[in-house]
Amino acid sequence: MWVRRTTAAALRALLLGACLLPGLVACAHPAVRAPGAAVETTPPPEPDAADLAALAPRYRITLLDEGRTLEFLGEVTDESAGALGRVLAAAPAVRQVSLTSAGGNLGAAIAAGDLLVERRVTTYVPLACISACTLLFVAGEQRLLAPTARLGFHAAAPAMAAMAGNQVLAAYGNDIMRDWLLRHGVAVGFLDKVLAVAHERVWYPGLDELRQAGVVTGRGPAKAASSVAGAPAALTDWAFLNEPLFLAMAVAYPADYRRLSAAIFDAFEAGADDLAIERLSSAGAAAALEVALPRAADAVLLRFFHILHDTIGAQRAADPRACRSLLSPDDMLLGLDERLQMELGDRIAQTLALVFLSVARAPAPPVSQADYDAAWSRLARQVWDSGILVESDRALLQHPEQDPQRYCTVALAILDSLLAAPAPQRAVILRGLVQFP
Repeated sequence: MWVRRTTAAALRALLLGACLLPGLVACAHPAVRAPGAAVETTPPPEPDAADLAALAPRYRITLLDEGRTLEFLGEVTDESAGALGRVLAAAPAVRQVSLTSAGGNLGAAIAAGDLLVERRVTTYVPLACISACTLLFVAGEQRLLAPTARLGFHAAAPAMAAMAGNQVLAAYGNDIMRDWLLRHGVAVGFLDKVLAVAHERVWYPGLDELRQAGVVTGRGPAKAASSVAGAPAALTDWAFLNEPLFLAMAVAYPADYRRLSAAIFDAFEAGADDLAIERLSSAGAAAALEVALPRAADAVLLRFFHILHDTIGAQRAADPRACRSLLSPDDMLLGLDERLQMELGDRIAQTLALVFLSVARAPAPPVSQADYDAAWSRLARQVWDSGILVESDRALLQHPEQDPQRYCTVALAILDSLLAAPAPQRAVILRGLVQFP
């Protein structure tokens, strides 16, 4: 949600700025012109390989308590499931597996769960085990929750499996998950509730319901051995903030990140639902991004505005009516199919994470209002002289609801011209758009 709000705010600044900023004389009396020639935009540079590696999903597996406890933290992936198998094979004394994870890959979770079933271990959750992590939890012979720990459930994500190239999980993910949980003693009525929860939401059932459904067998200790100093509070980082954006935020603004982590832990301990946790994390990320975007590297800002361009183009191609969703910060990807939403959402999240990393490395200097206004004035004159836009488009920028499809076309035309501008002029405008919203 914070991603959509941030991109929508930048988009509004871009479109309205084309004719509303002071000094843009070319916007005052535009002439009606024939459509101009298409423009070529500058593609954004590819992210640095080291930056991408820093944003990869994290996991950590640690043996504790003289090898009797295995602690699993982070993303459930093929890689982490394979590592879990290797550690278990080399650690015959393991009797308990502690789980803290926001989930991951369904197929990897089932593979990891099979390993736990074979070893007949006790599973224990000190804080939160969500989504695919719950499949590992029910693989335990005994299944224990700390007094304030919770399990989070939702249906499978077919689009995510399709993007990963697993067509079986894409087609039958919910059936596979249902069968796995049934085979491990979970009640049918409970499963019906789980599969009714959209993948974008998380359901945290109470302890009594979990016991009655055969998910949990008992309570575990409030504190247990952990490799994380300050656990269970510090486990918030692994349960809720183990994503590229927050990993990068921790590098750029460590104090803000620590405050956000503490706020999420307190809210979760107090019983906050998934939407409350999302609102907290969204607000924390948005506040940090508001500071970071104006100081991001030119190449990262270029990538950010290319994604705005691609989002508008996808909206226009999918359904002209979907252009209306660009007016709402909570619905920027509305109207697109689930797979395209996820692809664009991943690109946006990655780019905003790169914003933080670029600021941490070398904050860019600000631009002056005068330089920004002058650069916009030159671009506006070029746009109108090109004949891309017509007289009625000026009013449409302020009232897009009158013709959403044309609004998308106008937005793309302005973005094309901006992204094709000479690098020095483009850099001033892009930075000004996020510096002077």
